[in-house]
Amino acid sequence: MTTMADFEVTDDVTDNTATRHNRILGNLLRSEFYNPETLAATRELSDGDTPIQVITLTGDQTIELPPEATSNHPFLIYNTDATETLTVKDDAGAITYATLTPDQYGYFVQVQGEGWKNLYTQPASLKGRVEILANIPPTTVAATLNALVGASSPAEQFTYWEFVNGSVTYMDFLCRLIGYNGGGLTISGQVMRTTGAAAATYIFEAAIRRINNASEDLGAAHTYDYNPVTVTIPAGPPAAGIPMAITITFTNGADMDSLADNEYFYLRFRRNGGTATDTARVLTGLTGKET
Repeated sequence: MTTMADFEVTDDVTDNTATRHNRILGNLLRSEFYNPETLAATRELSDGDTPIQVITLTGDQTIELPPEATSNHPFLIYNTDATETLTVKDDAGAITYATLTPDQYGYFVQVQGEGWKNLYTQPASLKGRVEILANIPPTTVAATLNALVGASSPAEQFTYWEFVNGSVTYMDFLCRLIGYNGGGLTISGQVMRTTGAAAATYIFEAAIRRINNASEDLGAAHTYDYNPVTVTIPAGPPAAGIPMAITITFTNGADMDSLADNEYFYLRFRRNGGTATDTARVLTGLTGKET
């Protein structure tokens, strides 16, 4: 185990100089001031421990910060374990400052008179998002663009696509997947009824066509694999201008045409049945994110 004693100096002329030097060392986050350690039990840190703690775990474990004192220095604690969780607490084990999941780190500073503070905990994993670059109606059976006029002054225009009853109606979106980590995708939107009755349903479906470089022939036919969702008009029914949520999910892999991070794709969205006999008005602001 590496401690600050491995870096401290002794001044033969005056220990005062050495003390000041060592105080400065204790507050530096130089990469050499780190301690790689595997914990199999609770570990209580001290002021003599290095500011950077790089931890692997045998089972979920706890690491305790030193008792509060003017001699405390900050700690950067990094849980490098692939499966186990590291909990950061005070020296009595009574206060939890952070729960570090695999590959997470936190930065902890003792503020005199206020106790230890967690200045930052890295998010466990950042979620990807879908960037919608264009909405493009197909050459036939496309939903048409219209607008609901609001009652403010001046009046808003809430644009929507009309997905009519009695035929399968489509809208396509050119998209790009950014920052994806393999968690699947969720596509969200909103729909308004026109005259549909309570308990009537709209069935919407979405499918993905991956546009992978050097292999996808955009001039060739593609077989779309659709994922459905049923939207039921609630009791009331709500006023025709009140939106209802649309949520369609895709699991990672073949379900989303093996789409990978930073790739372009076509999202095909359609209305395909349901018991409602009116026009479904889907607001133009579809969004997509990693599930």
